Amino acid sequence: MKITNYTWEKYISIKKLESSKGKFSTLFSIRDAIIEADLNEKEKITINIKKTKDYKEVLGFAGSLHFWWVIDFVIEANESVILLYRNCKIHGKDTDPDKLWEDTLFQLETDLRNPIETRN
Repeated sequence: MKITNYTWEKYISIKKLESSKGKFSTLFSIRDAIIEADLNEKEKITINIKKTKDYKEVLGFAGSLHFWWVIDFVIEANESVILLYRNCKIHGKDTDPDKLWEDTLFQLETDLRNPIETRN
């Protein structure tokens, strides 16, 4: 067994750290939103993230950030990505995601068709 004092420089370079900072920040914000929703026993949540050049890599990790929460839908719109997460403790494997998210999907479609600037 080898025990050493931790210093981040042993594990990652400053260049790699800087290039990964945005991805980590996004993942941590998604994780925090899921944890808060789980503590409040919510049945589902929507999370908006900025669409960046590496957003697909972030989405690859986002699906496994919590054991009970799964992503049913990913909505790409303009400069953002909307993740629709379901709590599997409440909505298990037999839940139909289309029915669960029907109202939300309709509202998002309406909102995206009519941007805020043009709505009265």
